[in-house]
Amino acid sequence: MAQLGMQVAPLFLALGGMIFLKEKIASLQWVCFAILIFGLVIFFHPVVSGDYHGDLSVLFSGLIIMLVAALSWSAYALVQKSLYQKLNSSNILLVFICSL
Repeated sequence: MAQLGMQVAPLFLALGGMIFLKEKIASLQWVCFAILIFGLVIFFHPVVSGDYHGDLSVLFSGLIIMLVAALSWSAYALVQKSLYQKLNSSNILLVFICSL
């Protein structure tokens, strides 16, 4: 389920690029994102409709962890993309390692 949830990372990356890097999102990309969201709604339908018989707190904790991971990856990719114009890839990696 985590792998399915990580599929939202490209959506976060595209939205971050649009907001922070002033990139354009093509119409076809919007269509693909709509299909992605529709697929996620279909996948999580048992949870939304109340037919899920597991522990909801565990499910939602996992979803939150997965969304934080997707957002973290997207933030890293956006920072890397903006730094790539000024630094080479090994220097970008060094910046991230030193910031930890």
